[in-house]
Amino acid sequence: MTPALLAQVVSLTHQALALGGVGAVAIPIAIHLLARLRRRPQPWGAMRFLLDVQRRHRHRLRMEQWLLLAVRCLIPLVLGLALAGPVLGGYARGLFGLAGPTGGGQQRLVCLVIHDTLSTHADDIEDQSRVDGRSRFDRLRDVAMSIVDGLGPGDRLGVWRSARPGGVVQAIGLFDPAAARRAIESIKPRYSRGDMSATLSLVDAALDQHSHAPDRTFVVLVSDFANGALPVDRPVPAEVERLSTKAKLLVTRPATAAANIQVAGLHTESSRVLPGADDAPPTLRVQVELRRFVTDPPRMQTPIEVAVFGSDSSQPWSVVSADHHWSPGQTQVVIPAVMRLNPRAMTGTTGVVGDEWAGDQAISIRARIGTGQTIKGVDALGADNERWAVATLRSRLYVGVIDSPGATGSTAGWSELSPGQWCRLALVPA
Repeated sequence: MTPALLAQVVSLTHQALALGGVGAVAIPIAIHLLARLRRRPQPWGAMRFLLDVQRRHRHRLRMEQWLLLAVRCLIPLVLGLALAGPVLGGYARGLFGLAGPTGGGQQRLVCLVIHDTLSTHADDIEDQSRVDGRSRFDRLRDVAMSIVDGLGPGDRLGVWRSARPGGVVQAIGLFDPAAARRAIESIKPRYSRGDMSATLSLVDAALDQHSHAPDRTFVVLVSDFANGALPVDRPVPAEVERLSTKAKLLVTRPATAAANIQVAGLHTESSRVLPGADDAPPTLRVQVELRRFVTDPPRMQTPIEVAVFGSDSSQPWSVVSADHHWSPGQTQVVIPAVMRLNPRAMTGTTGVVGDEWAGDQAISIRARIGTGQTIKGVDALGADNERWAVATLRSRLYVGVIDSPGATGSTAGWSELSPGQWCRLALVPA
């Protein structure tokens, strides 16, 4: 698959290696110049025959020398650039200036796919000179607006969003500057993952309904290309391969990697919470899954807080706090927590009368990092620092057994069955 990709920007992950490769080009040039230093010839008998051959093939020999010098210069240059990790991409800001608004006698059809997933809530660190609380999505929206500003009368435009559930924001139609800007401004980043493949399938289906020349059709992915947005280390998705035959596929530059810590999961041992033995306060066991994304994971500490709420989410019934100390290289951990619910702390709420449990009630469990706020320098995204789960607080659990008394292997009546016999009947009915 060879999608049309306009590479207007080349960014390097290791610029020092690139500079070293460029500097190494001087080595073969210096060798070439040193080899051409004049030496005093020493005449001997057959030299005149060699001089005649040299004069006849002078131009060919000079051309061979220049070609050999060019190859020798390209070897360190290409090696240095390859080790520098070049990232090629079609930079959307300038892509439409290549052909002009009416180049080729046909107007353009532009499909904008805007990435609005959880990762776009992260702080924008592309421009260190600006510290104004801008997010990655603000920068992506600026790029989308610049593309809109480059369109002209007669062009057609469609806008999609890729966060689940992905969908069309503005169907393909004749370009209207005011309507296009309103459509893009109406997009608010979501708190879900992206599904770029599904969104590109929608774009592919929309292009089937519009007959347009592939060289004048553009699909632009306006994305920060965070982890999982569009895997580049796997085979090309079928959606992208199909689009390559219908349009030119262009992308924005990936965002700079940023350190982040997230609450990746919150799981309860059981969805039903029951009182303990002898009507003791119920115990809720949870597991909090933490994950961090850093280039070189150092030693650090992350505060964790787990709280249980009833109908009033502002007054927790129980709170447990702990600190996790990350070891070097550790990127994922599961932290267990035990929540003991005190009836006295819940007096006056539905399902609690004095110190007794009465009836059923839904409870909420919240796990968060610290106070739920972004931790500067190690946590670029505060939106994933909190996660919720639900469970049901029950006073008792009813188990019904339908069978004849003789199935228990005992001649005793139902009222005389032991707890063990009841369990056997409930778990393995005869």
